[in-house]
Amino acid sequence: MKTRTVSSNVARLLTGTGLVMGALLAAAPLHAQEVSATDAADEDAVILVTGSRIQRDGYDQPTPVTVATTEDLLLSVPTSIADGLNRLPQFSGSRSRTFCCEVSSVGNYLNLRGLGTTRTLVLLDSRRVVPTRESGDVDVNLLPELLIQRVDVVTGGASAAYGSDAVSGVVNYVIDNRFEGIKANGQFGISNYGDDETVKLGIAGGASFSEGRGHFVIGVEHFRIGGISSLNDRPTSRRGALLAGNGTAATPYETIGGARHNVSTYGGVIINAAGLPVANAGAPLAGTKFLTGGAASAFQFGTAIPGSPAFSVGGDGILNNLADPAQSLETQKIYSRLSYDFSDNLTAYVRVNAGVSKTEGDVLADHRSGAAAYTIFRNNAYLPADIAQQMDLAGVQSFRLARFNRDIGPMRLDYVNNTFDVNLGLEGKLGDAWSWAVSYGHGETRLKGRVHNVSNLAKLYAAADAVVDPVSGNIVCNVTLTNPGAFPGCVPMNLFGEGAPSQASKAYAFGTSSQFVKNTQDVFAAEIQGDVFELPAGPVSVALGAEYRERSLLEKSNEIAVGQIQATGIRGFPGSFCPTLATCRYGGWNQGNFGTADASDNVKEGFIEALVPLLRDAPLAEELDLNAAFRYTDYKNSGGVETWKIGLSYKPFEDLRIRAARSRDIRAPNLFELFAGPVNAFQPGLTDPLTGQTNVIAVTRTQGNPNLKPEKADTLTVGFVYTPSWLPGFSGSVDYYEIDISGALSATTSQGTLDACQRGDTVACSLITRDPSTSAIQQIVLQQINLNSRLARGIDFDLSYRSEIGSGELGARAQFSRTLDYIDTVGGVKTQQAGFYNTGNQLSLPKWRGNVSLDYTIGAFSLFVQERYIGSITQMPPLPGQVFAKPKIGAVFYTDITATMKVQGLGGDLEIYGTVNNLFNRKPPFIGNRFAAGLGFPTPPNLYDLDNRYFTVGARVKF
Repeated sequence: MKTRTVSSNVARLLTGTGLVMGALLAAAPLHAQEVSATDAADEDAVILVTGSRIQRDGYDQPTPVTVATTEDLLLSVPTSIADGLNRLPQFSGSRSRTFCCEVSSVGNYLNLRGLGTTRTLVLLDSRRVVPTRESGDVDVNLLPELLIQRVDVVTGGASAAYGSDAVSGVVNYVIDNRFEGIKANGQFGISNYGDDETVKLGIAGGASFSEGRGHFVIGVEHFRIGGISSLNDRPTSRRGALLAGNGTAATPYETIGGARHNVSTYGGVIINAAGLPVANAGAPLAGTKFLTGGAASAFQFGTAIPGSPAFSVGGDGILNNLADPAQSLETQKIYSRLSYDFSDNLTAYVRVNAGVSKTEGDVLADHRSGAAAYTIFRNNAYLPADIAQQMDLAGVQSFRLARFNRDIGPMRLDYVNNTFDVNLGLEGKLGDAWSWAVSYGHGETRLKGRVHNVSNLAKLYAAADAVVDPVSGNIVCNVTLTNPGAFPGCVPMNLFGEGAPSQASKAYAFGTSSQFVKNTQDVFAAEIQGDVFELPAGPVSVALGAEYRERSLLEKSNEIAVGQIQATGIRGFPGSFCPTLATCRYGGWNQGNFGTADASDNVKEGFIEALVPLLRDAPLAEELDLNAAFRYTDYKNSGGVETWKIGLSYKPFEDLRIRAARSRDIRAPNLFELFAGPVNAFQPGLTDPLTGQTNVIAVTRTQGNPNLKPEKADTLTVGFVYTPSWLPGFSGSVDYYEIDISGALSATTSQGTLDACQRGDTVACSLITRDPSTSAIQQIVLQQINLNSRLARGIDFDLSYRSEIGSGELGARAQFSRTLDYIDTVGGVKTQQAGFYNTGNQLSLPKWRGNVSLDYTIGAFSLFVQERYIGSITQMPPLPGQVFAKPKIGAVFYTDITATMKVQGLGGDLEIYGTVNNLFNRKPPFIGNRFAAGLGFPTPPNLYDLDNRYFTVGARVKF
């Protein structure tokens, strides 16, 4: 596992229409690092890594480039290349699994600098691939792995070189398209708790034909991870977490265990107008709960929690813990490429990548409480006789029943994503100094999503109002008498006591909401590059080209999801859904009200880039190069934009290289952000600053915004690479980055919209609909907007050393990233998020992240040990001025260890390995939410290990 040096006298440059690649001929893999190390003993090894369109040695780049071999990425985390990338400190906030309680966020999406997955451009062999979800992101779970040679990560703005979306950088999966032979792998993994099992199998082969002019490679892979099926399966999540308190100095926020939510029970409880089981003049029967079989009993409160009146420790309240902490995932993938050299100057190729991923898991269960509680009338056919008698004595004709429908079960997500991407092209040379390439790519992704066991609101409330038919004497839905024919087949539902609803009534009131999303992309690209003239310091090289892209998005839903709730004739239908029959909300499912979209656009781009050698072999200037690029992009829907880059690479003497780059980068709004159809849902736990009401549940309407403009980013990177000749085997790099995004595209949040309106933001106020008489929130529109700005600044550190020790070879590595600032400015208000866990949007940005590793190889045996570090973070309150009892979440260390044994024989090379991640079974920090006791895994998502200790064993073979 040596770091190899590029020797210019043996470099053979390869041409592509994306990142310009070279050949990786090293016999051992390069560590995932800033390309900085040198090893004078390996002058014949060639590694060409680029941050520009011009063919050049990656060691000379003005923009930092991290190169990670497949072997190194899988060494610390064998599950997938993407998981290995996410361990690099430059990545923050990536979505690697679907956790409770998200709908449609299925896949593994890379996020550089925490700036958002849509600002990280993902390429396959230097070419764009079709988006795999409606938001325009690429699920890297569907990219091949077995034939991946390395991953190049450009950790700075790169839009001038690669086009839109490369604001925070580029991640390029580089295929070993010249592989020959056969290789296979198989592995199995399991958590410390006997679940979340992984199975990974793959086989790949490659061969030349026609005397070496033709070459063909193919790889087939299977991966499955079983998921974590219950919050009770982890000691951290079984504790019933709650972020208690109200954020005042008297009752600050604090995570506690053993909490229960006193707004409902599993078998139903009568509540008052405030949503609590406490009797008063308006609700004399409140506090009566129903046991299995329908018997009534008094609701018992546990120990009161100051500042959280709806919760207690212990008691008869509910624990909302039916969701899967991590859902299952299964992928099947195939990659193949055929190339043929018609001559030394002309090569044709065709590449096909296809895959399917399937994700399943349980999310929220149906919960009728607060404004959404059932209304039970005196003539309800299932009403226990003693309760009916109490109603008569109290002179009431109805009461409100809150019920957590645990006996009906949680909703279950079922998503299948099919992708197909084909690329074909020609590459050639014009003389000795020029090369050219043209290509065409077509890709399609079809996502089919279903949310099972979700309540159809109209049917549910119709079934809940069960009465006796005066004619037949049968128990029927009241609506069949008051509005005959409106709800054919309505089956009345008994709600009194857990287990009371019949299977027939559940089948009637609960169903499946489905969506279908199709993304298509067509890309035509052409490029030519070469040397135009000579300067005293060397040739001036240019690259110029053009690209044309067509994109389309088709999203289909179902009639109930997009239609208006029809509540005519249903007694007691909640006003939170239907203020009046004419103003019932659109979206008849409780969750999974997917919108529709049918949009397309095209993009025209032209670029030019130049490399100008300014000095060579001068005093204090062994090398000085200028790199400049310009690109004009015309979006059909968003207009024209210009991007540029200028960079310097300065080598005052052999051991030191200084690099700096300044660029203007862009991200244009994607089709989903512009034209997404409306999706209706609910947002709990809101604080209304206008009325002062807390724990508000509001109807939200998420939709596209056709008025969006491209965001612009000014990016600065400055750093150096030091490879001292006096200490062979050592290398170090330090790079400062600053990314200042203006007009940043960002999704509004319910709480953020309310707070911004209270501060006087008229745009935010226009997105809120209130009852004109009570000022109660009726709806909040959520959409993408162009924020004022987003600023990210930080420093990356990379140190490595390799040397022979005894009879073996020792390697040491340290990678750290320091986030200095991450500031969002909205409405003139600046919010610093560096070093904070934002409890509102769940963004976690430790100021320090890093890895330190040692590896030692002696003979056929090697041992790798890595210490991962996630720095401390401070919890950010939902509203300014609120406080926490213990705001700081301490730093977390994880230890990973891998042992590998190579065995020769049987005509091939066999490698057996075993990995233990989180060796000491470190539990994630215990941080609850303030919405519901036990909801979701109580820790910041996508930051800490949920599996705790994890074991993997496997074998690789190559012939």
